[in-house]
Amino acid sequence: MQLALIDPKGRGLGALAGLPHIWRAAGWRREPAAAVALLAALVAEMERRDAAQRRLPRLVVAVDELADLLQTGGKPCPKR
Repeated sequence: MQLALIDPKGRGLGALAGLPHIWRAAGWRREPAAAVALLAALVAEMERRDAAQRRLPRLVVAVDELADLLQTGGKPCPKR
């Protein structure tokens, strides 16, 4: 299992940031722009795995303070 952690305030999930299960080096984010980039990378990874029919290891995404992320994250990007 791999983890992707998003914590805009850095209080709740920060203790888990040092775990070896963090997805890539970018698996823990505090800044809203970096969190959006992480979510986009996760979507790309999921699409890549679906195309290759690979589903392991599992990716778990945890978002602490989702309301704060939505308030500070700005407007959603237009669809490509």
